[in-house]
Amino acid sequence: MKKINFPKLLVLVRHAESARNTKKKGVFFKDQAEKIVAGELSDENISLTERGIEQARQTGVALRKAYGLFDVVFHSGYVRAEETVKYILEGYGRDRVKIESRAHSDILLRERAGGYTRNMLAEEVRKHFPWRKNYWDNSHPMFAVPPGGESVADVCTRINVFLVKLRLDYPDKKVLVVSHARTTDAFRMVNEELSFEKTGLISKTDPANCGVTEYKYKPDLGKLILCSYDVTYWK
Repeated sequence: MKKINFPKLLVLVRHAESARNTKKKGVFFKDQAEKIVAGELSDENISLTERGIEQARQTGVALRKAYGLFDVVFHSGYVRAEETVKYILEGYGRDRVKIESRAHSDILLRERAGGYTRNMLAEEVRKHFPWRKNYWDNSHPMFAVPPGGESVADVCTRINVFLVKLRLDYPDKKVLVVSHARTTDAFRMVNEELSFEKTGLISKTDPANCGVTEYKYKPDLGKLILCSYDVTYWK
């Protein structure tokens, strides 16, 4: 029998609703008032809202029903991803203790780095990076790099490394990954061998908070196949 060198199940979940998801409406802060309300926390320190906590709990109940216990759970280490794992596991009820020790952070799963402009007002970006709009408008969505940040292609590179680790360390296992919007795009590009154009299109919209994407290993094809994308279980 041919040796399986893929996880048999890979489930991706975008983090639940965070404080920034509700208080920052655009790429940049529109004015000082919005900036004060949303806060200037570094990206890795943003936490969930009460609604996000409930989203994660309901998603956990659904994941337990659909997939049972996972052999390993990974998250990015960002507060909102780690908290999402915490509350997803609450949805597992008594089985929570069986899976908590299987949860680990991996820096390869971090969100795309937004760079220097992430906490700027739109007018500040125009003043300090006057070339940005023309550069952004004339760059492919896969390769455009925010000043001091990462392109989507950069994220794909590290997700490819993470998938190699899964193949080496977790063959024939059930794996849950809780991460971010652009890392979900990167998983899709690598797993589904998407073109630059296709990945550029899907990266223009975000999967829902706690949106669930499922891949299963197909022995006849020798790879992970997308079964469902961005399914939500919370009300």
